Amino acid sequence: MTKDYDKAVEWYRKAAEQGHNWAQNNLGNCYYNGKGVPQDYAKAVDWYRKAAEQGLANAQNNLGNCYRFGEGVTKDYAKAVEWYRKAAEQGLANAQNNLGDCYYSGKSVTQDYAKAFQWYNKAAEQENDEASAYICVMYYTGQGVAKNVAKANEWYNKALKNGAKESWVIYKIGSGFYDQKDYSKAMEWFLKGEVFKDTWGASCSYWIAVMYRDGKGVPQNLTKAKLYAQKAVDKEDSSSNRKLLDNITYSIQQDKEDDDYINTLVKKYGKSSVDALNKNTLCVGMPIAMLLEMPHIKVYKMYVYNGAESGQFKVEIMYKGTAYSGMAAAPSAGIFFKTYRIWVSNSKITQFKEWTNADEREFQRIISR
Repeated sequence: MTKDYDKAVEWYRKAAEQGHNWAQNNLGNCYYNGKGVPQDYAKAVDWYRKAAEQGLANAQNNLGNCYRFGEGVTKDYAKAVEWYRKAAEQGLANAQNNLGDCYYSGKSVTQDYAKAFQWYNKAAEQENDEASAYICVMYYTGQGVAKNVAKANEWYNKALKNGAKESWVIYKIGSGFYDQKDYSKAMEWFLKGEVFKDTWGASCSYWIAVMYRDGKGVPQNLTKAKLYAQKAVDKEDSSSNRKLLDNITYSIQQDKEDDDYINTLVKKYGKSSVDALNKNTLCVGMPIAMLLEMPHIKVYKMYVYNGAESGQFKVEIMYKGTAYSGMAAAPSAGIFFKTYRIWVSNSKITQFKEWTNADEREFQRIISR
């Protein structure tokens, strides 16, 4: 018999309108997927709800999915959990897996890896592929259960046997270690998954690029970050992958420009002063003008003091050396940096004095007038 979704919808509707719960659920599926009728999530929700309210576990799970992803209804994780739980308690593996997801991520319930493991385990015992993969991840990472590499390897094979894609399983293991900030292990697994040419291989390449960009688990290396970001784009040219590649490419260009600029400062002010300031270290003899030129000064808050209350004002040096207020105070002025008062004479730092809490309170009292 040839498939005919129009006929299927016709007969599902007749039974659904008589209150048959499976027909209501199946008609909901037709609207959800746009098979035999125009796709309409709102109508899918209406039919799922009718069946769910009659206690049909599959419909309850489907309705939970609609609330979870905001399809046909306003996104509501609490409602999603409510419907997943009804179906999970009837033994539906997909709902048990979905409820495990909610506890694993902490969506509308308190994050609880132990409860997540319990629900995943129930679904995995019914050979649910996603749940099997999460059991594998949790044995590797020790989330919700004691670490056990032997059991993790056992569940790794079970997950593949149950139909899970190997690249997805590897990506999830890497993500589990990344969430735990075990970046070296995360990198190890992402590198295993990076060889795949599918979506999950692209995701592994993406996170390797992020880790090289941010120096997590590996020394920061923008060149390698760009290499893996490009691999992610080559495997899946998504907006997120493209945005990461553009971000890293821009950072490399900025670094080059900054390096070129630093070289000009070295010629003007000397290498030792520039190197020290790059490490956020101020020294006696440093020209104040150099502080205004340094591209790497991101958050220096400085207060210039000319010796009279009426003449006090604030100087704040932000990213790229933009100065607010003015540096041209009296020939001798005080700049407050971290816990030190820095005295300036003839536009150079001449001495330091430890800056106390009492000094800070008094200074804030004056400048707040």
